[in-house]
Amino acid sequence: MFRSPRFAVRLATLLLLSPLAAGCGPGQGRVSGRVLFGGKPVPGGLVMFLPADGRASAVSAPIDENGNYLPVTLPVGEVMVSVDNRDFAPLPLPAAPPVPKGLLPEARSKMSAGSTTAEYEAVAAKRAARYVSIPTRFYNAETSNIRFTVKPGEQQYDVNLTN
Repeated sequence: MFRSPRFAVRLATLLLLSPLAAGCGPGQGRVSGRVLFGGKPVPGGLVMFLPADGRASAVSAPIDENGNYLPVTLPVGEVMVSVDNRDFAPLPLPAAPPVPKGLLPEARSKMSAGSTTAEYEAVAAKRAARYVSIPTRFYNAETSNIRFTVKPGEQQYDVNLTN
């Protein structure tokens, strides 16, 4: 398959080092910042950057409790931005399972006194504390109407969501 073992080693080395060399080029910028809605931090979700030219893949970063997103490396040029925090939306309480007919009173009380509802409510409350209702158009890069130009090097970009 390969002409020589030396050729195979050189090819493998080239393939392994290519992504590293590509990451160091002048065609990329490292972006960090905050996500704000109405001037206040969005305390959870994902911010996604989609290069407008369509040749590069989308890159996403989690948003922390203070609205900051982790630094991302993006290609230089225009990117479209979306924010999706639906994973933090309040959860509806699950319906209680039906109690079978003819169940003894002791068993009936054990079924209704389960701790799973309290645990579920605690998790739901924690999630809901990090949820801010934003307009649904921000969930998609094509409809958010947020764009910015990435320059080479380190930079800050705050994503301001407005009604």
